[in-house]
Amino acid sequence: MQLRILAFLSLATLVGCYPFSQEWHEKTCEYDDQYCDTPIYLNPDDLQRLPIPVYGNSVPLRRPGKLLQSGDLLIVNDRYSGYHFMDISDRQNPLRIGFYPLTGATELTISNGYLYVNSFTDLYAIRLADLLDASYSSDSVKRLTDQFSLPPQPSEWIEGATFKYEVLRQNHPLIIGYDTTDGRRFLYGVQQ
Repeated sequence: MQLRILAFLSLATLVGCYPFSQEWHEKTCEYDDQYCDTPIYLNPDDLQRLPIPVYGNSVPLRRPGKLLQSGDLLIVNDRYSGYHFMDISDRQNPLRIGFYPLTGATELTISNGYLYVNSFTDLYAIRLADLLDASYSSDSVKRLTDQFSLPPQPSEWIEGATFKYEVLRQNHPLIIGYDTTDGRRFLYGVQQ
């Protein structure tokens, strides 16, 4: 009889603790995918699309990177997103010309009228005159694929995310951000 009472009390204790166990799962994301932040992986299709410049001042600078000045032109890398172009002929009042969206953009240089930039593993050569005078077309850019290796998973891209342990330890493609359980989105370490 005592054994049955003890078994009943043990079962009642386990059932009574279930809500606490569920709350623990929500916070630590150890065992149940439904409570985890959702990783956003690098989409190879994004690397295949020809970038289309956005002219004017409509694209905000989110993550400034390297700068390059050439005469009255200033190019500012928006890390992992693309390049902003500015006319700095009036140094006190720079004018935004536009933005060239390019996934994985981090490096840039100018040589012989071409802007050379990277897109993760690819190298782009863009005719600068076409980009600046808005006559840019598919003929204005040459792309060499697989010139560089993908970077290791930068920890700042996933800092603060709550992923299952297995998500980060398996051979997944590059995680570039995550959607949180409360509806926020982070890409390349910046909240969108």
